[in-house]
Amino acid sequence: MEITAQEIEPIIWEVINIYLIPAFRGFDMNATGEWIDTVEARGDEIWGQPYTEQLVYGRKPGKFPPKEPIVQWAMAKFGVGRDEAEKIQYPIRKKIAEEGTKWYQEGGTNLLELLDSNQVKDYINGRLQEILTKKVQMNLVRYTKLAFR
Repeated sequence: MEITAQEIEPIIWEVINIYLIPAFRGFDMNATGEWIDTVEARGDEIWGQPYTEQLVYGRKPGKFPPKEPIVQWAMAKFGVGRDEAEKIQYPIRKKIAEEGTKWYQEGGTNLLELLDSNQVKDYINGRLQEILTKKVQMNLVRYTKLAFR
């Protein structure tokens, strides 16, 4: 018996909402809300922003990060307008270029590793087992009705 991508996708959405987003919030990473708003299930996969890599590993020193994302982050994080964010973006970008981000300095996070945890695996397996059990029950009823016609 096969489980389709359409049956798996709602489970992946549950994993996103029950495990991934709360972990993200627990790391106090949310500034603009963009990451939470755009993470999604596509079939049996989780898709997110390209900068998820920086959320997981941090950004190592070496070069300046792009200006506009830092401006947007500063506006959201500090509650300032665009003009003020434009003024403070350069020192922030310079510090990141020199030292890397806080998450890099701390060795990264386990934001995505949690998806490989026993807790998440058990949750997914339990939900898949529910789907298979329902399919078996439906087939048993159908075949029983056919057999006793």
